[in-house]
Amino acid sequence: MLNIFEIIDKTGRKIHLSKERWTHITEPISPHTYMANYLEEIKETVIKPDKINPSLYDEKKANYY
Repeated sequence: MLNIFEIIDKTGRKIHLSKERWTHITEPISPHTYMANYLEEIKETVIKPDKINPSLYDEKKANYY
């Protein structure tokens, strides 16, 4: 399995979190290390976000809040 999770968001987009990205997020030198304890919250935010902002730099990316 190459993904930690794969879900469909509220707009119908298929979203996944790859093992490679999760490792990057949780590695000791990452500024996001604190997120290691919030995997379920990350998943829930992607499934039921309050807000989705499209990326200014990449049309395939968005920020979920």
